[in-house]
Amino acid sequence: MFISQTVRPCSHCNGTGYTTKECSCCHGKKRVECKQHIEVKIPKGVDTGDRMRVLGKGQCGVNGGKNGNLYLDIVVDKQNIFERDGLNLTTTIHINPIVATLGGKVKVVSPKGILDVDVPSGTMTNKKIILKQKGLERIDMKAGDLIVKFIVEPIKKINAEQRKMLEELEKTLTSKNDPYSSEYLKEAQETLKD
Repeated sequence: MFISQTVRPCSHCNGTGYTTKECSCCHGKKRVECKQHIEVKIPKGVDTGDRMRVLGKGQCGVNGGKNGNLYLDIVVDKQNIFERDGLNLTTTIHINPIVATLGGKVKVVSPKGILDVDVPSGTMTNKKIILKQKGLERIDMKAGDLIVKFIVEPIKKINAEQRKMLEELEKTLTSKNDPYSSEYLKEAQETLKD
């Protein structure tokens, strides 16, 4: 809902500016200011900086002339779920280390609703997957993409039994299970020798 300030022909003098003497309502200007509530349909995919023209909703013409047009400069509010780049959207999903290791499914919000998205096994923080044409739509263009970015976060509030299971699992892990840490230590030792 928009409130636009427009002018309309003066009803006292019918837009002429005069009765038998100067009009006391419009004071000879032939128009008076008025506020009007109008509804405007915003098309899909508009972005900040776009401009819309609403035909015939601007100021009225003089001496019964045609109404002008109303121009709306679009400003799109930012929000927390998506980061926008044109019609492409990026959303960040937090997953626990077990889902990151084994893979699984997560629910992801998109402009078309909730989607089930596969998390590949071995997913690391900042890994991105692209869901083609699941981003914003625009009438004159094909839909953008939805980019899902994963953040691996530790499991919180584990009970004693869960802790024991994780400790038992940790005892079975070797450097083959954690190649990046092993490689880091190897490079660090070589650096220290120099």
